[in-house]
Amino acid sequence: CGNIASDVTGMTVTCDAPAGVGKNLRCLVVSDTGSSQASVEALMNYEPPSIESVSSTSPGGVLTIKGNKFGSQSAAVRVEIGGEPCTDVVLNVAHTQITCKAPLKAPGGIPVTHQNGVNLPLVVTVAGQSNPIPSSFSYSLLFLSVFFSFFIFLFKLTNVFTSNKTSFWTIQ
Repeated sequence: CGNIASDVTGMTVTCDAPAGVGKNLRCLVVSDTGSSQASVEALMNYEPPSIESVSSTSPGGVLTIKGNKFGSQSAAVRVEIGGEPCTDVVLNVAHTQITCKAPLKAPGGIPVTHQNGVNLPLVVTVAGQSNPIPSSFSYSLLFLSVFFSFFIFLFKLTNVFTSNKTSFWTIQ
């Protein structure tokens, strides 16, 4: 710790902890008065991560999350959209920026549509601590519009069989 200070009674000690993440971390305070030494063990928590902004993307696209208290190790970071995990999580800027691939599925493992791809909870978890109020995330409206139009197009396709069992597609 840096900037160590105690109150007038010597019963309260404060300091600036180094940057870090986690909760229930062991903290040992040692007091050395010259003639005697005493130590006290306590548990400390860093503040949970917070989200400031989130880029919009399509399912499977790269998502950029900016905020604070993301830590310095990508392995300790987990990102979920609607309860579905993002993949390839990378901590680009220590403590402040994450990129990851958005899930291909909506909550429940079903394909993302214009109906289930909006206002999904976005949760960043770092070393067991999550942002206290999930951010709201919606997939790119352009993607949802194109996806919905493509779905309708596919729905209109029918498979036609000729007499020699050769198959081809026609649009009705």
